[in-house]
Amino acid sequence: GTLSYLGAVVNSEDILFRPKEMTATAERFDLEEDRSKAIPQAVGLDVTINWKPYADSMEVRTKKEPFDLYKEGDYKFTGLGILTPNGLKGSGLLNWEKASMYSKDFSFGAFSARSDTMNVKIKALEADALALETSNLNGFADFDQQYAKFKSNSDVGETFLPYNEYVTTMDEFEWDMEEQIIIFKAKEDGLAQFISTHSTKDSLAFLGKTARYDLKTSRLEVGGVEQIRSADA
Repeated sequence: GTLSYLGAVVNSEDILFRPKEMTATAERFDLEEDRSKAIPQAVGLDVTINWKPYADSMEVRTKKEPFDLYKEGDYKFTGLGILTPNGLKGSGLLNWEKASMYSKDFSFGAFSARSDTMNVKIKALEADALALETSNLNGFADFDQQYAKFKSNSDVGETFLPYNEYVTTMDEFEWDMEEQIIIFKAKEDGLAQFISTHSTKDSLAFLGKTARYDLKTSRLEVGGVEQIRSADA
């Protein structure tokens, strides 16, 4: 039969009703975008369903292929989706051309994603390379505005810049996705460490007050650097 719930439609030949839940498998799961309720479009193929009407939630998981998420663009979500009257939640990996975010507690808007605890990887222009990688952040990505903002949940958080081979203690940043510019924010004392991870630049480190990373050119500009100690100088 056909099940409709909060804008989602499931056609299944394998529905099992229990006293407080319904389970099913289906070839397709369709959730329509609803901007007024901040619900994204989501399409999943070959899915398992666990609907809990008394808890007012539906859990959906794909068996092989990820969900196609959002009405625009090519966004893939691998993991568990949970549909409730408060919107679509999720636990898993959101991946697209420019970056990926992993969280056990996503809240998805019509064209956005946020979480109190997530890991973020931003891709470099070169294939299979990462420009930025960091974990344990709270923040959001608004794909309508092409803007994202993240801040570490830890006082000792680090942000890795693998492509440029540096790591920094600047753990709060804003990302202009359209212009491909990342602006870092230093901690309250106004200074952050930058440490080279290059094999031939061992122990090269310095302090800076500001940082700007242009992903188009892979150029990292650090301001407020009073000195850089190199070798024995």
